[in-house]
Amino acid sequence: MLIPLQKIQNGKKLMTEIRHDLPIDSKVQRLKRRYQGLSRVAAAINDLYIYGVYPSNFPNLTVVLEQAKDHCKELIKETKKEIAFVENPNGLYDLVYDEIIEDADTETAKRKAIDISGLQARQFAVTDFDTFDLIYVMDHSNYDNVVRIARNEADRNKVQLILELLPNQMEIEVPDPYYGGQDGFEHVFDLLDKSTDIILNNLRHE
Repeated sequence: MLIPLQKIQNGKKLMTEIRHDLPIDSKVQRLKRRYQGLSRVAAAINDLYIYGVYPSNFPNLTVVLEQAKDHCKELIKETKKEIAFVENPNGLYDLVYDEIIEDADTETAKRKAIDISGLQARQFAVTDFDTFDLIYVMDHSNYDNVVRIARNEADRNKVQLILELLPNQMEIEVPDPYYGGQDGFEHVFDLLDKSTDIILNNLRHE
């Protein structure tokens, strides 16, 4: 395969043809590279706190990046569908996809003998400061949002990042399990399982 390259030599722009034998990628390989690239972008946005980028100091930037992450998530979902269809064009992908990806949290819980079918997420409310003595959040974004509506110092003191409980823990934010597939959900479960064990142990010794 001949690839034309431009280079500068003695102030003149020259065209050079370099022979470079590149393997012909299959569609699956190209899709998998796209999936990996999108996953890395989404994961990088998810880890912005490492670089000191928080909603509190970069509100406009974090809003745009969160939107970009959501878009990446949709593209990742579509790419996974394309990969599954190419690898198994006669398969019922929607059923497989729902089981592996969309219900990965449920599958993880089932393997741990925990029933989460009745659980439903909701928004944090100011009244939760009165209802709960301890409030654990998953990441800095949630921490900032909860602390922002705190009425006083007592409310703020109730809020803590849950992974700060773990000794020698490199991750201080619970990672988004979506980007790690089933292994990602298993990893998040293990982190939270260890953290809640510490919470229960602390309560027993109070």
